[in-house]
Amino acid sequence: MAKGLTKRFGSCGGYSIIELLVTVSILGIVTLAGIPHVDSRREDINTVAQRLVSDLRYARGRSITSGDHFAVEFEGDGYEIQRLTLSGQNWVFDTVVRTGEIPEFLTLSFDGQVDRVEFNTRGMAVSTDEPLWPTIADSAHGANRVLAIWPSGQIHLEG
Repeated sequence: MAKGLTKRFGSCGGYSIIELLVTVSILGIVTLAGIPHVDSRREDINTVAQRLVSDLRYARGRSITSGDHFAVEFEGDGYEIQRLTLSGQNWVFDTVVRTGEIPEFLTLSFDGQVDRVEFNTRGMAVSTDEPLWPTIADSAHGANRVLAIWPSGQIHLEG
């Protein structure tokens, strides 16, 4: 009878130590191959681009709904959303509504174009008669995101 019990326990299915070691080593190789491709800064450029588009659309929307001009002024490593009020026949700075930052490893350039986008009460970009193409660049990874700001006030991310 004892011989039958030993045989029964010996035939139980399971994984051998060799099978487990092979599986763990394959998973390790796959993980090591994928780690260089996981970099949070690649997501940061997308996040910053989406936030910038969102803030530009916010300024445009506020200009339509409030009856005031709103401007997004870019300076150094960030930007300000400014409310402008009518003083005589000119729109002058009133207050900063919101600020945004651009991380130090990203650069925002307008390629010689304006560094301020102003929206009138109809939501049109009055700071330029030509489309603006600001570029957010990540020099470490060679990634770029191009925005389009049309005189009609439309704002979107290219590509």
